Amino acid sequence: MSAAQEKSFWIWMASLPGMGAKTFYALLKEYGSAADFFDAVSAGNVPAGLTPPEVLATASAACSHARLTEILAELSAKRITAITRLDSDYPLRLAEIPWPPPVLFVKGKLPALDSAIGIVGTRACTRRGFEHARKIAAEIGMPVVSGMARGIDTAAHLGAMDAKAPTVAVLGCGVDVIYPPENDALYHKIVETGAVISELPLGAAPAVGNFPVRNRIIAGLCRGVLVVESG
Repeated sequence: MSAAQEKSFWIWMASLPGMGAKTFYALLKEYGSAADFFDAVSAGNVPAGLTPPEVLATASAACSHARLTEILAELSAKRITAITRLDSDYPLRLAEIPWPPPVLFVKGKLPALDSAIGIVGTRACTRRGFEHARKIAAEIGMPVVSGMARGIDTAAHLGAMDAKAPTVAVLGCGVDVIYPPENDALYHKIVETGAVISELPLGAAPAVGNFPVRNRIIAGLCRGVLVVESG
């Protein structure tokens, strides 16, 4: 099987609801490849206990070449690229964290992040905190990574764009879901000059548990993280 074919099965696996990084790598270790896992599910040859029941249920429901083709077609139609750990352009620093995302879904173009800084903080920030975060992001002279949330995250992205520096937003929802909705214009501006990324499947809704998990990606992409106003 070619590398491109195996990559397509990685994308299929990463698109299964409930498929976190730990489960993904455990299954990869057990079956040897994403394609072999697909074949095992298709043949009904997945022993009980090896795969979480909810993941097995979603995998079984989506286990068809038609579904795989549909996922790839949706990515293409929405101009979203998928970078897997099989790819040479997967961020090297991110690959070193525990449980790195198997697949990053990218809207826009992921800039070089060798010198990137993460800037994050509370959604309910003060006006002074917002202004300081924006000023720091504009003056720091580094690509800025944040989470596109209300408050400090929004200020960080705006500051980077003030300085015409690349900025990357890491979402706690699907990369095609704009959250919070009032950041619609910001989302599209980030895509023009940098990238919006997520490890979650397309269409995944924002959920409370997604945000702490996505924070490891922000930290993993950066040389350091600056926290501006936080509980």
